[in-house]
Formats: sequence, C-alpha cells, structure tokens
Amino acid sequence: MTKTVLGDALFSLDRRAIVVTGGAGYLGRVICAALRDRGADVLCVSSQIGEFEDPAEGRSVGSISSEVCDLHDEEAFDRAIAPFANQHGGLNGLVNCSVRSARGINLDMPKDVFNATIQGVFTHYFTSARTAVRHFNASPGSIVNIASIWGLVAPDPRVYLDLENEPNLALPPSEAAILQMTKYLAVLMAEKEIRVNSVAPGWFPKKRGEERPDYMAEIIRRVPLGRIGKPDDIVGAVVFLLSGASAYMTGQQMVIDGGYTLW
Repeated sequence: MTKTVLGDALFSLDRRAIVVTGGAGYLGRVICAALRDRGADVLCVSSQIGEFEDPAEGRSVGSISSEVCDLHDEEAFDRAIAPFANQHGGLNGLVNCSVRSARGINLDMPKDVFNATIQGVFTHYFTSARTAVRHFNASPGSIVNIASIWGLVAPDPRVYLDLENEPNLALPPSEAAILQMTKYLAVLMAEKEIRVNSVAPGWFPKKRGEERPDYMAEIIRRVPLGRIGKPDDIVGAVVFLLSGASAYMTGQQMVIDGGYTLW
C-alpha cells in the first residue's frame, strides 16, 4: 500500500513568489513573515511601508521585500509588482489584506463617505486581483482575500460601549461583496488554474489607546473559545490556501472567529 505523507512538504511555499497587499498592517506583517518562513519570496505592498516591521526572528528560508504604492491606483500597483514578478519568473500567489474605513455609525453619512468605504474595502481587491493575474506564471496559482465576519453577520453596536468605533454602515456590505466576488472569481479563473478563496477573521482588535477591560469582556463573552484572535491565529489558514494542501479547494471561505458566528 502506498503511504501518503502529510508533512511539511504539503504546506511548503518554497520558491513561490507571493504579493501581499496591506503587508505592513496588523495582520499583514505577520502573514508576510509566515509565508517567508514557509519558503516564499514575499513582496509587501502597502501605502504605509514605513510602518513595516518584520516580526520573525532567527533563520528564514524565503525573503521579504517591500514597495510603497497607492493600492487604489491600478497602474501604480502594476508598476510596483512587475519587477518582482519578472525577477521570479511570474507570481504564484496574491493575498489581499488591505482594508481602511471610517469608524462609527452614521445613518446620515454623505454618499461620498459611503462610496469611499466601498472603495477602501472592496474595489481595490478586484483591481489588485485583476492586475496580479496578468503576472501569474504557468504553474497553478492562488489568491486569498482577507475579508471579515461582518460579511456574514451584522455587528452588534452594544459591544462597542462608548468607544464610538463601530463599523460604519458601508463596511458589512463591502465585506459581504468580497466573499461573493471570491466565489465568482474562482469560477472565472479556474481555467487558468488559479484558485481563489477567502478568509474571514473574527475579533482581532488592535490595541489603540488605553486598556479597556470592559470592552474586551464584551467581546470575549460572545466568543465560545473565550478569547480574542491573535495575528498568529490567521496564518495557518493563509498558508493552507496558498499551498498544495488546498489544491482542490476554490471559491470557499474559512471563518477564523473562535466560534463567534455560531451563536
């Protein structure tokens, strides 16, 4: 009987060229390091590269480079990734992980603010994917869109107490659009041997300002696993979706939320 080996090789990203948008962000920089440590050569593309810090220590087998780019400018994004793609004989993967939106509920928000959220959360995922695909090489490729549980369920304003940092009204429909676009792109790109999947993180709050144990308590009591997410919690799903371990998986979403959406 032939023995099937489900070891590190199955999840290896050795010699794969992967672009990560928003790679200087809270989740993005940890994703970049995880991909690098699996053997990938990673290009971190962000509008705020000055914030990029490589959190990994010790020996690494891949590499991380970076480019400053307005991700909403499709031509600028193309110019940013083209040299990296050419250097590596084409891209093997793309991780879309750049989301910026105003916070706070405002039912009277101006239409341009609403549209700016859609642009900042959803539209550039499409343009980044469309542009990156032109640089994919002949081997099978993978795109991973980092979305949010707010594309699956509605935020509960009561969780945010007096912080006034609730997701604005345009954010949930934008996140839902990412999940649906992922499915359609998976169909359209299947003939190119490019898989498209999404990851929907739950509560991964970044510390801002003073400690608010009451806010943390509101979140944690709604999560079956009893804690908030840490950036390291998401990297396994991303590595899986970019690697050969998920070779027959496309158009799907992986929810990393500690069980929050179960209730």
